[in-house]
Amino acid sequence: MNTARPCPHHSLALYLEWVAEADYAQDLKDDHDIRFGWQKHADLKAALGPAPYVPPQSLVHRGIPNWYRFHNARTGHDHLLHLPDLRGAKEERYLQVLRDIRAQQDAEAGPQPAPDQRPAQLTDVELPIQLAEFARRYEPARINRWREAFEAAHPTLSAEEQELNTIIHFAQVLDEPLAIEADADWRFALRRAYYHFRKQKRLAALPVVHEAYVQRQECGISHPSRHSIKHYDLAFLTRSSILDARKRLGEPLDFDF
Repeated sequence: MNTARPCPHHSLALYLEWVAEADYAQDLKDDHDIRFGWQKHADLKAALGPAPYVPPQSLVHRGIPNWYRFHNARTGHDHLLHLPDLRGAKEERYLQVLRDIRAQQDAEAGPQPAPDQRPAQLTDVELPIQLAEFARRYEPARINRWREAFEAAHPTLSAEEQELNTIIHFAQVLDEPLAIEADADWRFALRRAYYHFRKQKRLAALPVVHEAYVQRQECGISHPSRHSIKHYDLAFLTRSSILDARKRLGEPLDFDF
């Protein structure tokens, strides 16, 4: 089997072709949970097959991303996701070593406080209910009357209404014309123009960004990080944990395993 890496410029051309065809709102919208979900290898494998299963806590809400499907169709790599995750199993072994060590340390430390049964976060439905209850209990009646009047005058917006407000604000601060085609519903016309504009800007920017990326790669220059605090980077934490486990097991501090 040919294991040669594809030409980076060929990969860029393939991605640009997909971006030109993609539905921006579904496939390219800057949504963290969708982008992060692309890397959930175990969940992607679970989404394969005639009866795909995606765990409830998974971030892969739409199954296999359309970019993966497009890429696999053009490269013939559909079979790769069906291969066993050999490396993942090896890494999980080291991560489990640290979990076992922490569990033993907790046991030796004696009785632990009862786990907090409160939810880690409230849903969009629960949050306003809790806030209103808190206000009624602790705020003066005058403040509550103002709050209730404000909420009556400003009802909670739907996802579509929030999206439309974002688009309108974008159009207001845009420093160049935004071409809008005629439509029976101005909201649809504005939404279509907004996502078309974003797509065209992305198509124009990608070759420039890619060229800078290739130059850094060839010169051995590190790439800028989106996060200023490295310790919150998941890849950094995973690598550190694996090396820690290997050290505890008396193994070399490298990733040659």
